[in-house]
Amino acid sequence: MILEPIMTTYKGFLLFFALSTLSLCSFGHPEEKEEGPYTPIDSLTKWYKPVLKNSKRDLSNSPEQFSQEKVTHLFRELHLSLHLELNDQVMGYIQHYLTGQKENIEIALALESIHLKTIREIFAHYQLPKDLASLPLVLSGMHNQAISPYGGTGLWSLNYFVAIKNKLKVNEFTDERKDIEKATHVAAQYLKLLYAKYGSWNLAITAFASSPAVVNKAISRSGNLVNYWQVRPFLDNYSQQIVPSFFASLYLSNYFPEHDLNPPIIRTENQREIFTNSEKVALEVLAKKLGISSQRILMINPTFRGDYIPPANDGFVFYIPAESDPKTAAFQEELYAETRKFEKPKKPVPRYNATSSYTAPPIPANSKKVVYVVQSGDFLGKIAEKHHVGVSQVKRWNNMRSDRINIGQKLTIYVPEGKTVAHTSTNKSTPKPVVVSSPKNLTYYTIKEGDTLWSIAKNNPGNSIEGIQQINNISASIKPGQVIKIVRN
Repeated sequence: MILEPIMTTYKGFLLFFALSTLSLCSFGHPEEKEEGPYTPIDSLTKWYKPVLKNSKRDLSNSPEQFSQEKVTHLFRELHLSLHLELNDQVMGYIQHYLTGQKENIEIALALESIHLKTIREIFAHYQLPKDLASLPLVLSGMHNQAISPYGGTGLWSLNYFVAIKNKLKVNEFTDERKDIEKATHVAAQYLKLLYAKYGSWNLAITAFASSPAVVNKAISRSGNLVNYWQVRPFLDNYSQQIVPSFFASLYLSNYFPEHDLNPPIIRTENQREIFTNSEKVALEVLAKKLGISSQRILMINPTFRGDYIPPANDGFVFYIPAESDPKTAAFQEELYAETRKFEKPKKPVPRYNATSSYTAPPIPANSKKVVYVVQSGDFLGKIAEKHHVGVSQVKRWNNMRSDRINIGQKLTIYVPEGKTVAHTSTNKSTPKPVVVSSPKNLTYYTIKEGDTLWSIAKNNPGNSIEGIQQINNISASIKPGQVIKIVRN
């Protein structure tokens, strides 16, 4: 199985769009952007510098003189399980990695050397091309604490719904998307399913990194073309960058010595002890007391989530380096006391009012204000698309810090002039049920990966979410392979 050859060479490629691996990721909670390229982030080097085996190593080595001729020659010699082809986009990424993100790519390659064997063994079990194992280079920089612009987490940048569907644990203190082995099993199964759906590794990789809905929409807008490079112009900016940047990172993974890339050695913890605490402890406080970096602690607790370590008697297991264990008994009470000071509530950000200094989010010119009442089956992405706006815009207009919404909640949205919106109202209304006059009006539909009741109703005129639920006596929860009845168009 190989990636289909590149059929079209795109001209006028701007290096400004040739973002680094970490242009697509951050290490906290990034603000979403509706359009345009993501600002390059150099946090990978900063995050890992405290855990380099040789902490005095200077990462600010000067980039080599870039040579297209050298890259072209080496590319011809590249023989992989995936078929790669060089074009302007791929060349632009290679140049950007070597001249603008050299330190970051060196760290990413160092992490790849740690994880690649495990990933390839799991991929071999699922009979996947071994070179797909390097995909995390572009998804997360091989950094399992990364968070993508769309909320994907861990080495594989898995989104919450894919994780939960595949029984990964995500709660207040644990996120198994950051467990290398568990997440890789999920990633392998998901990639295999997407390849079966699209018959193209290019499209499967794009759908994996963004979502099947994004790819399906692009295919539809292209006139149902099946070649990735013909579909690509109809993808959003983020999704267009995935395949070219993957090709570039895979090239450098094979030829980094030829380009004077020197991946450092990253410290790994072989000896650890369970940290026993009777009260919650702030991670920052613990690191400071032990005299080590919080990065080092997180590397031996990769699935830990949050700022506070819960009490050990809550069934949560947390580790510290073995040499640090004797120290904790001496200052247990100090840890608890300093944590209580550390967690004092910060001054809340005031909501906008006439006398406040808080600056309200800008209201787009030539837009119409709509108050939307959240209904059953709604989620922010669906609401934003329905109103022709971005998710982050809806969150800013309503001073929201998460994507969580509740049925009956009112959202203020500013709809662009000239755009029509269906099913919006200022009052909660009861949806009209679909009346099915005869079983002859029905047909069967098999749920595909990426389907929602909303997308099925949208793509099959004469159906509604509530109608499909009524006909099949189901909730909003559906899964691939499930067969349901819908109204025949």
